[in-house]
Amino acid sequence: MFQVKNRFASLPLAAAVVLGVLSLSLSARADEKDAISAVNSRVTAVDAQANDAKASAAVANTTAQSAQTAALQANQRLDQLSRTVDSLEQRLASSSGGKQPRN
Repeated sequence: MFQVKNRFASLPLAAAVVLGVLSLSLSARADEKDAISAVNSRVTAVDAQANDAKASAAVANTTAQSAQTAALQANQRLDQLSRTVDSLEQRLASSSGGKQPRN
């Protein structure tokens, strides 16, 4: 009978150890949850910044394409005007009797 009492006597100690381990485990999990929450918040913020940068880059790309089209049109118009001026200068030179065109 003494052995049975002795076995049950260590039961409260074992229960206290198990409860202590569980409480430490739960405390560590709460800390892990806080750390994960902080990381998730940072990831969300960085993702938002990346999306803003992506949108800004798309706007800049569209603006650059528009500027390129406008420059191409301006160059085409300049080429047309240059041909017209050259033609007019040649006509003027031939009608004025020997005056040289500027080109």
